[in-house]
Amino acid sequence: MKRYIAALLAAALLLAGSACSVKPQDEELPLRVYAYRESDDTVPPRITIEEDGRFQFSFSVISSYIGTGTYVQDGDLLVLHTDDGKYHYAFQLADDGLVFDADSSSDFLGHADIPDGAVFQ
Repeated sequence: MKRYIAALLAAALLLAGSACSVKPQDEELPLRVYAYRESDDTVPPRITIEEDGRFQFSFSVISSYIGTGTYVQDGDLLVLHTDDGKYHYAFQLADDGLVFDADSSSDFLGHADIPDGAVFQ
């Protein structure tokens, strides 16, 4: 139980230091972690953007699926494509983070409740 609490605290500290803004659209996205902070989950859904064009999308602690793959940035649109070819997720780049576009994304969200327009900061 103590390890579980320690892990949750470590995750909370990691999320507390995550990004609050996005680079201008003419620059590449830096390594950054974005979290859906309005989530009711203990550990909210989060996206890690890596400088080498890769991402990791963790939906929920009760989901065994973690989306990993590559992303494409086209202006203010960011699209994540999973390596298994099953899913894609679209986000609009905004000053306050990434805004989820549910209509342009796959329906699978790994047991997470992420509504259209959810902001990952």
